[in-house]
Amino acid sequence: MSTINRCLFVIAFAALALVGCAASGGTKTTHPLLGSGRGIDHATVLTRDLARTSSIYTNSLGFTVTPYSKYENGFENAVVYFADTDKTYLELWGVHDPVVAAKSEIASVLAEPDGLMWLNLHVSSTDATAAYLRARGHELFGPDNIGEDPWFYRLTGLERSTIPGRRIYFIEYNEAYFASRPKNPEKNRLRETHANTAEDLRSAWIAVKDIDAAVAAYQGIGFRVRRGVDLPHLKAKAQELEAGGGTILLVHSEVADSPVSAFLGTRSDRMMGASIKVANLATAQSFLAGNAKLSLPVYPGIYGRSILVPAEHAGGAWLEFFE
Repeated sequence: MSTINRCLFVIAFAALALVGCAASGGTKTTHPLLGSGRGIDHATVLTRDLARTSSIYTNSLGFTVTPYSKYENGFENAVVYFADTDKTYLELWGVHDPVVAAKSEIASVLAEPDGLMWLNLHVSSTDATAAYLRARGHELFGPDNIGEDPWFYRLTGLERSTIPGRRIYFIEYNEAYFASRPKNPEKNRLRETHANTAEDLRSAWIAVKDIDAAVAAYQGIGFRVRRGVDLPHLKAKAQELEAGGGTILLVHSEVADSPVSAFLGTRSDRMMGASIKVANLATAQSFLAGNAKLSLPVYPGIYGRSILVPAEHAGGAWLEFFE
């Protein structure tokens, strides 16, 4: 992993270690790449204006956003936690000092458009995941320990990513360490309770231009295709990959005026959106209508009855709420 990306991870996860957001439980199905890991852990949304995006996620979209810190390198973050067993979450990653950020070791991220930027998958053993990938000829960084005496989590991933979406990494938490920390159930309940009734980050979408090549690349590092699906609300099709308790959708469209084609434009394959489970779709729909002034029709999505928030209303990330 480059110095740039490794530095990003150290900063982004440091705040999470303080609150012990890793938890035991979740799906334990053996996966060739994830082992018995929980799979989908968190996705990160890059934004040039964290205060504005946090306000949008809170006041317009109905999430409870937990602020964290401003960092010396000019970056900052905030987090949306979910109450599911797997303890998934969304991270909002912003810039509080553009001048300092432009001179930092992670300045290259400033060239990226706002929207989903990283996907992190929980694995039962980063050593096993790294060994699996290296045995198949892939060059990796790590596993790197983050935190000392004890380590809080370990990270690994492709040094030179050959998969669409690129920034997909693997994390292993020190479960014993987090289990030993003092618990604050009321604090957790409050930060995991959302006006839109969100409960779980279920799926991350990656928009791709060549679906066959994308599938082959993901199969080449151990992902398994669950099914092919139609996405008429996006004028697209997708191949769904198993990812522990969640999924990854490789989304492709040959329709010139589809949201997928417009999202990609002339750029290479990149992360596009996410599917979030809610307890009550009518409540989410009503909140969005009243606060974001969005009249969103319900459609039969692949995970259940759904509504879709366009990227321009969610900091550059397409967000699907489903029940």
